[in-house]
Amino acid sequence: MLLIANPAAQNGRGADAATEAAHLLRTAVGE
Repeated sequence: MLLIANPAAQNGRGADAATEAAHLLRTAVGE
């Protein structure tokens, strides 16, 4: 969840990267 607090998440590309990372995390846990 650190990506949410990352300053990069304040812009469009950062938010997209955070979403992508979240997807990877869900995939990692088998969701």
